[in-house]
Amino acid sequence: MHSHTTVRGRMARLLLTLLFAALPALAGACGGDPTGASGSGAIHAVVVTTGAPVDPDGYTLTVGARPAQPLATTDSVVVGGLAPGATALTLDGVAGNCVVTGGGTRSLTVYAGDTVRTVFEVGCADAGQTVRFVVRTTGFDLDPDGYELSFRGAPAEHVAIQDTLVVADVPAGERTLVIGGLSRNCQVKGGTAQAVAVAGQRLTTHEVRVRCGYLLFGGWDLTLISPDGEDTIAVTTRIGKSGPADEYSTQPAWSPDGRKIAVTSTRNSNQDIYVYEVATGAPARLTNDPADDRDPAWSPDGSRIAFVSYRIGGEKIWIMNADGSDQRLLPGGEGAENEPAWSPDGQAIAYTCGTPGGIGICVMRPDGTDRRIVHAGAPGAPMEDHSPAWSPDGRRIVFSSHGPLYASARLYVVNADGSGWRALTPAGPDRYADADPVWTQDGDAIVFSRWRYDDVMFPYEAMWLRPEEPATVHATGVPAFPGQFGGLQPR
Repeated sequence: MHSHTTVRGRMARLLLTLLFAALPALAGACGGDPTGASGSGAIHAVVVTTGAPVDPDGYTLTVGARPAQPLATTDSVVVGGLAPGATALTLDGVAGNCVVTGGGTRSLTVYAGDTVRTVFEVGCADAGQTVRFVVRTTGFDLDPDGYELSFRGAPAEHVAIQDTLVVADVPAGERTLVIGGLSRNCQVKGGTAQAVAVAGQRLTTHEVRVRCGYLLFGGWDLTLISPDGEDTIAVTTRIGKSGPADEYSTQPAWSPDGRKIAVTSTRNSNQDIYVYEVATGAPARLTNDPADDRDPAWSPDGSRIAFVSYRIGGEKIWIMNADGSDQRLLPGGEGAENEPAWSPDGQAIAYTCGTPGGIGICVMRPDGTDRRIVHAGAPGAPMEDHSPAWSPDGRRIVFSSHGPLYASARLYVVNADGSGWRALTPAGPDRYADADPVWTQDGDAIVFSRWRYDDVMFPYEAMWLRPEEPATVHATGVPAFPGQFGGLQPR
């Protein structure tokens, strides 16, 4: 009897010992603390490798500040005793022909008494992969010289603006593509340095998307918007926020080199001419007169700015150096003068003027002499012309014109000698107006703002047309408020 009890007691003690030994594992299976440490958690890391050849040395896993531990190419490990909170994991030692999906570093949140699982998926492939780069360029004033693509640090190869470049024998892994040779007015979607993941397939296709001809807008800030409306670049972010509550900038105008923007600003209550550095957004005040100054226009060489001032009681065109010095009235004009625009050769200035047919388009030399009317409206039908803009070759002037209702404004073009006047946008219901026309630098298209109205709203949009195909007007989808549209970014 004594001997039988001793045997049963030993068996019970043995079962209890085995049970207590199994409790940590059972707790881990049920989401508890696999280490038995009160208040701690654990991470279950799994590595799965596919493809060939796999990394012969395996990998290393680093959890938080703990020493790295080795892992096979397909492996699993539970790391316990971790403090609750965010914990970083890094899978390292991955061969160059293998890529970790989602990257080798990730952050997991550890919870007390719980086990968090994560899977590192590694794909491997042999050398000899092919990468195809597809270059697509959209917008206005496309880069005439194309671009330079450098892949994996190799010498750059030239590509056209619409092109395909194939690179063979590329080892698998994450590689870097660098795009260069861009014109100032072009941007690459995703930046000029892009990561290209090469793994698992024989052919990898990577799209290089370039947008050119960003549209400039004023308002509370100066902003560039891509022609497809998908990308916005802030030139300044403090206009209207660092000064008076009603501070606003209109009539933005690019300097010929694309480094500065002149605007009409209410930064100091009345209208003055300011110039902003594109690189820094730093402002410089050029005019400081109690009278309003507005409508800045750069000379083609960037040395002078024409503008409109009310200093002598009416709207007259003045001229000054690009730094604001030597401000002087251009003599000889009669009546109101507005909206100056320099000819491409710098030998003439177009502007709006009073004519027998209403407000028309006139041209004069930069010293105020040799004034003449280019367009005076139709006899017996008073017109108001606005926003003259020269074609890049200096042979034509596009402008906006309307009758008694501004809502009927249309675009017209006339030869610089006054001949060949014709409409570009068709007449239609008096429920929309075309304004602020600008030529693309290649002379291929004219971009302008169009607004239409109904009983409750006035939607605006940037439009464009080819002067030789005026019947077809294209929408960009970009909002374009009259007076804020400043044209296209120079190359």
